Amino acid sequence: MSNYATNQDFFDYLKSKKENKTEKPVKTQNFDLKNYLNIKLGKDESMKKIVIRLLPISKDNMTNFVEVYTHMVKIDGKWKSFICLEKTEQIDHEKLGNKCPFCELNQQFWAEWRNADNETKKKVYQTKANEYQANQSIICRLIERGKEEDGPKFWKFNVSKKGDGPMDAIQDLAMSRAENGIDIFDLENGYDLEITVKKQKKSNGDEQTIISSIFDKVKRPLSENKEIFDSWVNDEKEWNDVFTAKPYEYMDLMLNNKTPWFDKQTQKWIEKPSNQIIPTNTGQSTNKEDDVPF
Repeated sequence: MSNYATNQDFFDYLKSKKENKTEKPVKTQNFDLKNYLNIKLGKDESMKKIVIRLLPISKDNMTNFVEVYTHMVKIDGKWKSFICLEKTEQIDHEKLGNKCPFCELNQQFWAEWRNADNETKKKVYQTKANEYQANQSIICRLIERGKEEDGPKFWKFNVSKKGDGPMDAIQDLAMSRAENGIDIFDLENGYDLEITVKKQKKSNGDEQTIISSIFDKVKRPLSENKEIFDSWVNDEKEWNDVFTAKPYEYMDLMLNNKTPWFDKQTQKWIEKPSNQIIPTNTGQSTNKEDDVPF
């Protein structure tokens, strides 16, 4: 089940995006941490290794990666991640539209920057604009070795502008092995990948978690058990069930430090009422997916 050629089209697409910087409906999915690859280090951890096997992004799409754009913003002291509705192509735009409140703020602050009459104001507006910038991200589907009982998981990571991110490491590894006729993505004859995660100090002294290396660890089938093999590959869960794109109204409420509440009577996202008891069948509040730090 060779998959390198399929991914080569995606690699070429990412390369063209760097050189020229200028579909499925969302389904309801209960939040479950097992759906996510957790690369976060614990309080007493300085380094850890995670072994994964990449899967096709879905049972109907053999490429291993999908490109999305995300906004990472700090709200009420917590970092929250949102899919950009304006720049992400593979979402249900008929349902969600193309307007994004984060992009609107980004554009507003850049307009203020252009009209500012001194460098101090320009610096302030540039900083604010960058806070609401959409970041190019990649999502892949995988099996985490040692935790196979969890089933398929998803991993979302940003594309590095310096060319030293996870996507660059995987792409370089895949292309290097392909020169020798090896397809690391092949489900039967491909390779598990070992990811090394460690803490690193920034120039200001703060610590950050980085991926220091990704390499092909061992050649083996996805699974020796055909039933398990097929169940993983054909699992119905898709990336947009796990990293759900939120409607404009939901994100706008979050930006204004309001708790979103879906009113089933009006079928709209509103601010959660605070001075009355709400029957459980009238609405639903936010879920924990926004807070996932990895």
